[in-house]
Amino acid sequence: MFLKKVKSTFSQISYRLAITYLCFFIPCYLITFGIFYAWTADFLKTRDHDLIDARISQYQEIVEKEGVAGIKRIFSDPKMHVGAARYMLQLEDKEGNELFFHMSEEMDQEFKDIKSQLKISKELENGKMFFLESSDHDTDAIEVKTVLLGNGLRLNIGASTDERDDLLEKFKMIFLTIFIPLLLSSIVLSVFIAKKFLSPINNLSELIKGIKGGDLSLRAKLPKYHDELFELTLTFNNMLSQVENLIEAMKDTLDNVSHDIRTPLARARLASELALKSGSPEKLKLAAEEGIENLDSIIKMIQTIMTMSGLNTKTFILNKEKFQASEVVEEIVELYLFVAEDKNITIVKECNCNAIVFADRLMIRQALANLLDNAIKYSRPDSEVTIKCSIEDQQAVFSIIDKGQGIPKDDIPRIWERLYRGDKSRHEKGFGLGLSLVKIFIESNEGQVTVESTEGIGSDFKVRLPIA
Repeated sequence: MFLKKVKSTFSQISYRLAITYLCFFIPCYLITFGIFYAWTADFLKTRDHDLIDARISQYQEIVEKEGVAGIKRIFSDPKMHVGAARYMLQLEDKEGNELFFHMSEEMDQEFKDIKSQLKISKELENGKMFFLESSDHDTDAIEVKTVLLGNGLRLNIGASTDERDDLLEKFKMIFLTIFIPLLLSSIVLSVFIAKKFLSPINNLSELIKGIKGGDLSLRAKLPKYHDELFELTLTFNNMLSQVENLIEAMKDTLDNVSHDIRTPLARARLASELALKSGSPEKLKLAAEEGIENLDSIIKMIQTIMTMSGLNTKTFILNKEKFQASEVVEEIVELYLFVAEDKNITIVKECNCNAIVFADRLMIRQALANLLDNAIKYSRPDSEVTIKCSIEDQQAVFSIIDKGQGIPKDDIPRIWERLYRGDKSRHEKGFGLGLSLVKIFIESNEGQVTVESTEGIGSDFKVRLPIA
């Protein structure tokens, strides 16, 4: 159970980020320490060599002026060789006979066989460095430089490396003293920072759990800073809004479809039952024809409602293109010419502009066709329906004017609602989707549709679309 809990904890991305950070931090810290350690060791070594060279220059000058007696005079007076405690000095003649030797008591205890080790200097070239081991085999204990003087004498001067080793040892201890608390604080701080930066993702995770419970109104809190997580949260909230709208549209669509298919289905069922009871082949044929007509109406209504829902939720892809406004007017006038003639209605076309529109051509054509169909449907016989196109304020304006019964003032705000039918239009066939479909089609193409109507005189529908 404990191992499972530990595994679950460290599987969190905040801990994995912290471990990744430590895997980068620890080697960098060690490399930095190694570089500073090597630099410090080299600095101390160079300093010791400079001090040895300074001593060599000092003693060489004394030997050349005063001989061995001068060296003995210097070391006989403690005030004259301040700091010489950590130095070893040996002076030999050219035959290898020792003329003078000095080493502190502390060094003498550690280097009991030092004179036997110093014989190696006879085999070295002038100015070479070598090391002497202590009795306990502590290498680098004394660093010695051998120098040939002008009168054939050999001078060996060495310095203890204890001070250098102590400083490097302290450097290591400082490193460990800093490293351990720094490592612990880095672990805590890296986990805290990782959790802080990942809090928007954790909020999204909690939000998704709430959404799974069915509450689509929940939204994630936007982070303080406008970074990538802010964009992610904003996009997620926008997606939730779109999903919520889509689901609401689906619910509305299902409600509308279930409500409006009852009438044609009930009509088809009644006609079929009456035809079956009568047993007349002619009535059976009529019932079948009426059933087909009702089914076609249902299919058309469902397709229309689904298209409107897709446009409302922005899941329907528009096929925009450039086209001339006058061409669309020509097409719909030609389409409804015979329908108008059946009611003895004249279609007057006034479209002399060369406006180029960038929109979904089929949608615009269907929207204008619906308006023209309504104008013919509700116009008085022996009247006119005028369709115009012009350019106003960088917009293509289509006007469809009829001389019909007009729209009551109270009905005008509601005619764009889905499935709404005014009292005067209930005797006409339809589902009340025409004007709502027109509005969605036009607005989806960044346009606008308005109406001015006077009851008993007629209506003027205007469609405005941006020109290309």
